[in-house]
Amino acid sequence: MTPRLSLSAIRHSFGSTLVLNGIDLSIAPGEMVALMGESGSGKTTIGRIVAGFIVPEEGVVCLDGDRVAGDGRFVAPERRGVGVVPQEGALFPHLSVAANVGFGLARGGERARRVEECLDLVGLAGFEQRRPHELSGGQRQRVAVARALAPEPRLVVLDEPYSGLDASLRRTVSDQVATALRAAGATALLITHDASEAFRTADRVAFLDAGRLVQVGEPSDLYGRPTDLRAALAAGTAALVPAQRCGASLVCSFGELPLDAVGYVSDIPSGVLVLRPWQVDVTVDASGGVEVLDARPDTDTLWLSVDVAGERVDLGTGRSAQDVENLGAGTRVRVMLTAAAAYLPRSPLD
Repeated sequence: MTPRLSLSAIRHSFGSTLVLNGIDLSIAPGEMVALMGESGSGKTTIGRIVAGFIVPEEGVVCLDGDRVAGDGRFVAPERRGVGVVPQEGALFPHLSVAANVGFGLARGGERARRVEECLDLVGLAGFEQRRPHELSGGQRQRVAVARALAPEPRLVVLDEPYSGLDASLRRTVSDQVATALRAAGATALLITHDASEAFRTADRVAFLDAGRLVQVGEPSDLYGRPTDLRAALAAGTAALVPAQRCGASLVCSFGELPLDAVGYVSDIPSGVLVLRPWQVDVTVDASGGVEVLDARPDTDTLWLSVDVAGERVDLGTGRSAQDVENLGAGTRVRVMLTAAAAYLPRSPLD
């Protein structure tokens, strides 16, 4: 199947600063891919190249197999069939919701039908005559999504569309938008720094670090089988435990783990185990070889600083915050690691 979007060997600089370095990425028709990375990683630049707002210095961009940028060819943004939802929504304040959604459509009865259809998709049927100032932030973003979907684009680029919303509203709106995109059968590139948002709504996640794609896969791959330390940390809460390869095992403060039981093993002699809270089991045991130095509850995770043979190690565990009373400083405990869920990613932070 021909990819809806294909990026091949994309490189781009701003002045002397290289911001994209050899980007290769494809998106299948109907697929939603989240492009995740820290500020300055180059993710918004990729979105702008896809939309046609930036001409890449090197590489090729194709939509449905048609070259739209690269090798001496450039197709203007308005001729690409790419819808864009910017961070701030960018609605026209003097136009009604219906006029905003139908702005890029030819006038006529079909236009009114399509506007109604798109507003229904995003859960805003009946809002046609309202003005942007009469809407909440989440409603304005959903109108922006409806406007992007109205011309039936080949691809929708969403550039951190929920960054201006309160945390409590982000999840609701992002879920509503994802549902609308899937109902429309849209192909989408979601640009975000929010792992929860990316993992919850996307079919695949591409993690970008300093202009390079370091891992692309299903959300479960980045969370459970990371191949890069920064990607692993961006994917969610984790403790880092130094480890070394020794024959067929990994040796760390808590003992040995057989290599064949570890989810991902780098070829370096020493690195770290990336442990998620649910991969660590802590049990009070007077004869245990680990002493608790400090216990700190943090929402659904209990963070422990423990002493293992004179070495201080910070761990997160899924135990209840009420366990703080039982795991005070000086408590002897036994720490068990879930071997099948332990990892030794490559370590660019070492």
